[in-house]
Amino acid sequence: MQSDNRTSVIVQILDICKNGVTKSVIMHKLSLSNSQLRRISAELVDKGFLQFSEPGKYITTHKGYEFLSLNNKDNRK
Repeated sequence: MQSDNRTSVIVQILDICKNGVTKSVIMHKLSLSNSQLRRISAELVDKGFLQFSEPGKYITTHKGYEFLSLNNKDNRK
């Protein structure tokens, strides 16, 4: 996965998870395999951008919102 494509997928995941969603919703919306999502979501949780919450949902953290905001500013240039 190229860096721009990877960043795009990360941004899409964080955007989808704003209100909390299950991994199956993310996989379906982005056409990701289970192993792809596992790798990326583990990285995002480790970095503090995503949080795994009850009942089995991923939700974007404050740090994830900051990343989205910075990414949107970069894309407007």
